[in-house]
Amino acid sequence: TVPSQFFLASAIVEKDKTNEIPVAREMFGKLDRKGRLVSLDALHTQTETARELVVEHGADYLLTVKDNQPTIHQTIEKVLPAPKADFPPQEPTPTQARTEEINKGRPESRSISTGPVTAEQVGFPFAEQAAWLLRQTKGRKDELVSLVTSVEADRLPAQKWLQLNRYAWGIENGTHQRLDVSQNDDRCRILNSKGIRIMGMFRRLSNSLFMEWRSRQRKPEYYSTTDFQSVVDAEHRRRGLRTVLSKNPTFD
Repeated sequence: TVPSQFFLASAIVEKDKTNEIPVAREMFGKLDRKGRLVSLDALHTQTETARELVVEHGADYLLTVKDNQPTIHQTIEKVLPAPKADFPPQEPTPTQARTEEINKGRPESRSISTGPVTAEQVGFPFAEQAAWLLRQTKGRKDELVSLVTSVEADRLPAQKWLQLNRYAWGIENGTHQRLDVSQNDDRCRILNSKGIRIMGMFRRLSNSLFMEWRSRQRKPEYYSTTDFQSVVDAEHRRRGLRTVLSKNPTFD
């Protein structure tokens, strides 16, 4: 069994005259969200989305606040000080944490500063905490965004929140990179809605197959989607055809 790529293979394709927001809400009812932490990008920082996750599905949200919610962003500025760019936290505390890593060959630092808030303070339903996330990458301009969550501070200290945020963006970036670049999704010129749906499903299935294949390599971190495509294309696509046509396909 090949694990689906975070349910992308079965995701709902956007219909005409709609966007991601109602589609995401429709997905909530198809997945078991009770007791889960749901991380969504800034587009989904909507009061109705937050209310539906908490009230109707028993989940908690982890959301990013950007220009689409200027009032919340400005309120967080008033109630919570941003982390200092020149003096990031060295040791984690319940309200501050920092990570350092090499991202695409560049040293990168991520600092988070959190604080308790109320829904009334920030004007967002079920809000329990707000945070500032400062991303500093060598050779690039510092990036500062605010976050909001329905999870209490004792359940979600700063270090854990920072880890979950990084993990969520790793999924987001990895998926977009594979779809938009390796699978040429941005260059697709299919206009028929059924054709778009079918190609989207096949691209996501290909991503899931790639993830399974990569996990079987000695050093998975060194393999890309392009490597997987080269293996499948070898010998006149013999291995690819065998995987598709076999009743019991393997990656051996």
